[in-house]
Amino acid sequence: MIETYSKGVAAGTNQPINLNNVKLLKGSSVVKQGSSSLLFNKCGIYRVDVVASATASEAGNIVIQLQKNGVLDPAAISTATATNTTDYIPMGFTTFVQVPRNNTECPCSESTVVDIINTGVDATFDIDVTVSKI
Repeated sequence: MIETYSKGVAAGTNQPINLNNVKLLKGSSVVKQGSSSLLFNKCGIYRVDVVASATASEAGNIVIQLQKNGVLDPAAISTATATNTTDYIPMGFTTFVQVPRNNTECPCSESTVVDIINTGVDATFDIDVTVSKI
């Protein structure tokens, strides 16, 4: 399990949202990698909870979306419309990520890398991501 968060981080369009702080870490099934990625190390099912608030740099849609191994997940997305640059907009989603077994011996498959991507207008985020292996 991991809980990681950031306060007041800017992310441009199609850029990952940095996760600067680790609040909780138990075990090694999922760990933080680099400034924005989470590395899922063991095969199984993971629950991913994302809670965020954002302020847009311009009017438009703020969109956060889970990216797994470089591919955006169409079922793990949250969209909110900002009408101005002072709106503080709550958003978030819950999804599940599967790390499948491959032809190697378990418990490890190839690692899976997950990022939360800003696919909308440039924005500043407060974000909290919690991942639990089921």
